[in-house]
Amino acid sequence: MKKKFCLILTSLLLFMCGFFSFTSAPKAETKQTEYAPNQLIVKFKDSPSFNSIQNFHKSLGATVLSQDDTLGFEVVQFNKGTVQEK
Repeated sequence: MKKKFCLILTSLLLFMCGFFSFTSAPKAETKQTEYAPNQLIVKFKDSPSFNSIQNFHKSLGATVLSQDDTLGFEVVQFNKGTVQEK
């Protein structure tokens, strides 16, 4: 009786191991990243003066939508068609 129980248990374990080894994990769906057209996140390497940043944006026809002083970047909106898409 003990041999029969061990045989059934072993068969069951082998079956379960085989079942899980052949099932594949579901692939994560790749979602295309959304972007805001004609907007860029800008961070200057050096710390230019406020006037030079304004003059730079004005020369490109850009407006600052938001900025993060802690991390030192700005979200800049450009005129339509001035930012080249890849």
